[in-house]
Amino acid sequence: MASENSNKGGGVVLTAACVTMFFISSIALYSVVSKNLLAVYPDWSGALTWAFPVFQTIMAVTGIFVGCIFDKIGPRNVAIADAFEGTRATAEAAGPILVNLVHDVDLLRYLLGEPVAIQGMQSSAARGFETEDSAVVNVRFADGSLASMTISDATASPWNWEACAREDPQYRPFDADAYFIGGTKGALSLPRLQVMSYDGASSWHKPLKMDVPAVDPALPHKMQLKHFVRVVRGEEAPVVTPADNVKTLRTLNAVKRAAETGELVEL
Repeated sequence: MASENSNKGGGVVLTAACVTMFFISSIALYSVVSKNLLAVYPDWSGALTWAFPVFQTIMAVTGIFVGCIFDKIGPRNVAIADAFEGTRATAEAAGPILVNLVHDVDLLRYLLGEPVAIQGMQSSAARGFETEDSAVVNVRFADGSLASMTISDATASPWNWEACAREDPQYRPFDADAYFIGGTKGALSLPRLQVMSYDGASSWHKPLKMDVPAVDPALPHKMQLKHFVRVVRGEEAPVVTPADNVKTLRTLNAVKRAAETGELVEL
């Protein structure tokens, strides 16, 4: 009986905590979403005004629901040392291959075409978890192009898109690149868009010139939001289709299989 009362009391406390947390998070989330929406569609201000209390109510009800569920099931003995141990410690969890590499695969498919064969290695030496914290991947594309990728969520470095692209103000910018692509007539580094080439015929004995093409200064997230709204309205076709997503997931599964088994995986 004492244990049951303790569970009930815990449920009340959790309900209050969840209501407060969801209520505050609703304000923060709504302020971000509404700000971006109004920046794109200023005539939506009237609709967003009445949508705000509705959104807060939904979040508060969610908090009450979570507390009621706690009352029914009681507390569980769950200990999480940190965020990674809760999400990436076991073999069933997803490491950086499935969580983070999806963006790199998307970009490489866009730039180089479809992968046809994959090799990989993975390691969990940095944290000692069952899932990987680092991996290296070799890819052969349909036109014969080759790519090598290195990924880790356990290193301190600036060589990632968020730190280099300056697209999201929550990440501290760093003047570096994360991708290096070489071709027969030139080379490209991303995201700084440095294009290296020879003036005229290629020769190792001639100096390379570098050009940096201009880009649209608009924030990519706002551009994506505008595009999404136009797609919903039927005004244009999506840049990324469901078929693209399926191909990327198929490639990621092949990367994971290659990294786990050491086999050459052909697609």
